[in-house]
Amino acid sequence: MIKVGVGVGIGLRRDIEFALEYARHGVGVQLSFFQPDVWFKHFRKSLDLFEKEGLTDKILAVHLPSRTPDFVEVEQGFAHAMVGDLTLLNEDVLLVIHPNIRIKDALVTLTYELGVRQTICIENFQYRKKKELRSPLEIAEYCIEHKELFAMCFDTTHAEEYWYEYPLLDFILRRTKIIHLSNRKEKQQHIPFNSGGAAINLVGFVNDLIPRYKWKDGVIILEYMWEYKHKFWKNVEYINKLLWEKGNDYDY
Repeated sequence: MIKVGVGVGIGLRRDIEFALEYARHGVGVQLSFFQPDVWFKHFRKSLDLFEKEGLTDKILAVHLPSRTPDFVEVEQGFAHAMVGDLTLLNEDVLLVIHPNIRIKDALVTLTYELGVRQTICIENFQYRKKKELRSPLEIAEYCIEHKELFAMCFDTTHAEEYWYEYPLLDFILRRTKIIHLSNRKEKQQHIPFNSGGAAINLVGFVNDLIPRYKWKDGVIILEYMWEYKHKFWKNVEYINKLLWEKGNDYDY
């Protein structure tokens, strides 16, 4: 089954309340912590609030802090402390990580050395020279190299148009467990997926997931800029309708 949820950046009280409100109405969430200090200040508090209301099953994904050098600076205690926090999450929660510098060292540290139980999903970004694990193809091949221990987070707003061609996209989606769904228009990124005049036909993309790509078991997270938060609810309903018409079920 494909589960559809919303991404919420954590850092202010209103952010966690926003995430809880969706969870109370049955919509899954991704809790995003983009800096180590935000993680230490808010992760356990956020999880406690979900546990208090019996909503931990609605946490579909957690976005790890993206400053990956901190993961391998174990003498500072960050990697060990964060992994201790991760033991409080359900094992089926997906962990998302940005492909910043030393990403490969971070993955080895978290998985092979510290034994993280959850699947770590590497998010794609636009290609940059001398940057590692940014393109969808590079990430997919890395997942194969490590015997599917890792997976991909396919971010639609960061993927250039040529990645949507059938042979490439089919190969990529076979290694994808979570899709960050949003569109782009000119210099704007992370706008609603069905925005008029946007760069990518993401309605067609969603419609093709099940019948064409056989992508039937994963998570779709709407990852919008905060000013578009009012679009979340209707877009979740719309995507669930599109997927239901193609045979997907959902539990709310």
